Amino acid sequence: MSSHFQGPCSVTCLGVFLPEKHHIYLSMCIVGQHKETECLPPLFPLLFHEKVLLLTQIESYNINISEGYKV
Repeated sequence: MSSHFQGPCSVTCLGVFLPEKHHIYLSMCIVGQHKETECLPPLFPLLFHEKVLLLTQIESYNINISEGYKV
């Protein structure tokens, strides 16, 4: 299974001051996968123009319920 997150996306945060010394990036953890965006200048709104692809493998299980288990 795969999920696509497609930009553009903007992030803003009222009252937050970003020092102009360093570039910043967005780090995210979704379905146990860690992804980071490219570095951006520290200016609001942060504009992300990236695509993120998440690949997930779902295992299938065979369950035999005919053996008389009580719930």
